Amino acid sequence: DTIVFTPTSPFDEGLLNIRLTGCSDVYGYQASLRSWQLIFDYSPPQIWFNYPRSGEMISIDGPYVEFGAMDYFSPVNHETIAAASCSDTLP
Repeated sequence: DTIVFTPTSPFDEGLLNIRLTGCSDVYGYQASLRSWQLIFDYSPPQIWFNYPRSGEMISIDGPYVEFGAMDYFSPVNHETIAAASCSDTLP
């Protein structure tokens, strides 16, 4: 059998602990009690720039941009990272 639970309002972002506190069959055999955790992640990754700093003037022919990305609850999908300069997509 399947238990379907639909909350009346969405859960907050973060960790949700769930415990099965009781279950038996028609003959009275008790199921093993179980617990598990779910993580609800509604936030996008945070991005910060390391180099160059905002407003910094650089004087090299091949400048590069260094940045970081982090998501508190789930890993960042590096294949989705894209950048552009004016209208040109950067590799």
